[in-house]
Amino acid sequence: MRIFTLGEIKHDTFVALPDASLLCTKKLDACTLCFSYGQKIPVGAFFSQYAGTAPNVALGLRKLGHESGVISTVSADRAGDDAITYLAQAGVITDYISRKKSASLTQAVVLTFQGESTQLVAHNPLPSFFPKKISPLDLLHISELGDGYRSIYRDILAFHKKSSSDLSINPGIVQIRDRSRELLSLLRVVRILFVNTHEAELLTRLPPRTPKKKLLHALLALGPQTVFLTDGANGAYAATPMHMFSCPVFSAVQKETTGAGDAFSSGALAALSAGKHLSDALSWGAVNSASVVEYIGPTAGLLTQREIVKRLRSASSFHVTAL
Repeated sequence: MRIFTLGEIKHDTFVALPDASLLCTKKLDACTLCFSYGQKIPVGAFFSQYAGTAPNVALGLRKLGHESGVISTVSADRAGDDAITYLAQAGVITDYISRKKSASLTQAVVLTFQGESTQLVAHNPLPSFFPKKISPLDLLHISELGDGYRSIYRDILAFHKKSSSDLSINPGIVQIRDRSRELLSLLRVVRILFVNTHEAELLTRLPPRTPKKKLLHALLALGPQTVFLTDGANGAYAATPMHMFSCPVFSAVQKETTGAGDAFSSGALAALSAGKHLSDALSWGAVNSASVVEYIGPTAGLLTQREIVKRLRSASSFHVTAL
């Protein structure tokens, strides 16, 4: 299958903090990460790589045996050169990555501590575009974009009408909060939608803690044929108008969570593109995601199809359940 991803390419630096502490209220998601002020702090792992949802998913699909490419814009400097080289050496098609002068890539420092990541981000959004001419695709996966996304969405709609290529989307928080006419028009024609629970609540305008079946029905009512809903440590869900499934988190020793959602997307997309059942796509996504969180960085733990199948066969306690 020929699958391209569209979105931003970033440069991430990962730093493992062995010495820090958490200041928490009763809610775990309200914790503050603390470490010594004005001191030299020894750290563990320290490395950089090019990342972002579009490249992460493309790399995952390539590992899973599909022909993949990235549509994006990078800076016309050494960093842009290195980003393209990094993807090309992994077998990802880079023909539709454009260059922009007098610009720089978004940079992020990812602090990892006790299995979670805290990101310090310097946004340098590059103007993106959709190619006027592109070779036929089996699927285009659309990820987060900057403020100029509306015109790109219109171009994608025109491309879809002309080419009949399937569309998949994991919209960014900018697009979800805008809930623009362009996004809603795109959702009516996409084949697959990926969101987490918070994003789903914003997109559907349903309140927090809405029952998952109701949330899935509301997402399907927006137009996508298939919906994948991730819910952190509570597992994940998949739905079509005919079927709904849930699964727990696949067992893993968690080191760091960056790229977990992207690994889930690439696993699910690869399974569906290979003709697998919806329940298999849910389990492939869960296994690929679990493997990635066992490593620092978004791509070190990506699996092949054979590795996913092997892990599922050996995990007798893992089950996908019909809702």
